[in-house]
Amino acid sequence: MTRGDVETLSKHGQWVNRVEGEEELSQGYASKEEAIEEGRRLAEATGSMHTVRDAQPTGVVTDEQDPERMARERRSGSDGDADGADDVIAVEDLP
Repeated sequence: MTRGDVETLSKHGQWVNRVEGEEELSQGYASKEEAIEEGRRLAEATGSMHTVRDAQPTGVVTDEQDPERMARERRSGSDGDADGADDVIAVEDLP
């Protein structure tokens, strides 16, 4: 991908537009359709390429900071990761 290219993809069930090299323009959307529409509009406005990476529907948007999940993990003494790494993934960290 070239700087400014827009990629629409699902990240943990939430659709996002990732802008190569311009992370401040990257955003999340409530639906796949909305993300694709906005991705196309952004790519057209900036004269860049738009790519959609399809994903299997999960039916669930996961929330890595779900308070109930975090409380359960604290009670069980586990954070869900064998290595203790943080599960939060920023849009900038997407491949």
